[in-house]
Amino acid sequence: MTKKAMINFISDHYDWFERMQEGLGSSSWWYTNRSSEDCVDVKLHSWFDIDDLKAKLTKKEQKIIEQINFDLEEVINFFVWEMIVSDARDELEYDLKKKFSVDRVEYGGRSGGWLAVVYNWDEIPSDFDDGDYTYQEVKGFYHIIKNAIEENEQVIDFVLRRKKKLDKFLSNADNFIDEVETCLYDTLEAKQAEAKKLLKIKV
Repeated sequence: MTKKAMINFISDHYDWFERMQEGLGSSSWWYTNRSSEDCVDVKLHSWFDIDDLKAKLTKKEQKIIEQINFDLEEVINFFVWEMIVSDARDELEYDLKKKFSVDRVEYGGRSGGWLAVVYNWDEIPSDFDDGDYTYQEVKGFYHIIKNAIEENEQVIDFVLRRKKKLDKFLSNADNFIDEVETCLYDTLEAKQAEAKKLLKIKV
């Protein structure tokens, strides 16, 4: 490849190269360094039916839920977002940093459904097209960007495969039964303890 062809290639991708090493700048797309095109769509679309999970509980547990006004949906939402999704995000960031040239990850969009991977690639001077750089130096800049493009594609594939696993987990109500039962009986015990205290009150 000629020096001019490599400089043209670098020029075509330089802004993207710099942008991918910056964070979002804001969670709002109106004030961000990135557009959705520079991020990975990680919105979760799979969701099990709450009634399906409830049907898998015992008749006794279903009766308890009705009697104590147990908010099953609230418990599920907390478990999903505060535990499962949060842990999945932490694990994803750890693995990306370990396997790739990733500095950190950030989430944007209304529901955090856009993942911005912030890279830490080798620097390329802004005056790369200056005639003072040798062919070998320009070739080095060219390979830095070429490798960055390839690595970004690998990262996207890695993220989407991880998202697919999470979607599959979230779509199966069986994965939530143990947590729901634990929370249900903990809530029941707390209400029983509260009732005992009330019965001891002397008027």
